[in-house]
Amino acid sequence: ARDEIVLIRQFRLAAHLAQGRPHPGALVCVGPAAWSGSPLAGLVYGPVAGVTRGGLGLVLAAKNIAYLAIRGVGRVPVADPAAFFSARADIMRLVAASPALAGAHGIGRFGTAALLDLTDARSMTPTANFQKTRFAAQKSLNAPALARLFAPRRAGCRACHLRCGRMAPDGRPLPDLDALSHFTALLENPCPRTAIAANALCLDLGQAPVSTASALACRAGITGRSPDAPALPSLIADMAHGRGPARELARGPAAYAARAGCPEAAMAVKGLPLPAFDPRGGYGLALAYAVSTS
Repeated sequence: ARDEIVLIRQFRLAAHLAQGRPHPGALVCVGPAAWSGSPLAGLVYGPVAGVTRGGLGLVLAAKNIAYLAIRGVGRVPVADPAAFFSARADIMRLVAASPALAGAHGIGRFGTAALLDLTDARSMTPTANFQKTRFAAQKSLNAPALARLFAPRRAGCRACHLRCGRMAPDGRPLPDLDALSHFTALLENPCPRTAIAANALCLDLGQAPVSTASALACRAGITGRSPDAPALPSLIADMAHGRGPARELARGPAAYAARAGCPEAAMAVKGLPLPAFDPRGGYGLALAYAVSTS
């Protein structure tokens, strides 16, 4: 295949892309958070929108790139078809044998939010900026509860039979496990609709949902005040655009906590906020966090 990466350097497209309507063929794009220079800016990607962490959006913005698209036709030949199909059969068998992936209450049926029950059972749900490990409202927020509330449709990556993404009837992607957990338990927010709206707004702005929620939880841990649900959208928008006091939050929890004189309030490793798995519930996971290079 003679595929070509097309780099589009048009600032005027950025706002259009940030509203979730990327150019046909777009693979990744950036939003307002990248143009404002926020370290929380990521790359919006995938058929069910997600945002990378680690500030990758700043890389494209620094070169005035609004999105990357690909065009072309053709196929990539398989060097060893027999080995390829044998490996595929092994993967399919192992997935089918895993209750967490293909079980009646697994990822294949409910998406990655199915793991919320598992983290709760293991006392690994980061709650109140990691001050607790279980969230009392968890059962009203888990994957079956979301399925009853929104009747979402399945979506996911091409050629993946699990299709772990979920889309609400209005077209908004439901949060994955990390975003759902952080916009609920981590912020002590019992409302799934607030979490879904906050996640969708982060996607529109090209701002990493997990890191955004972590910064908000860090502030709550320092000030003792969690953000009210009605104020959450404007606060997230101010972070993405670098407006007012929220500009400090957009630097990320580690930088925010250091400037506030409370570095211990930032639940981060090497500056990257922790995901939705409390390492105190899995020592192997804690070791992985400690020695990770990213």
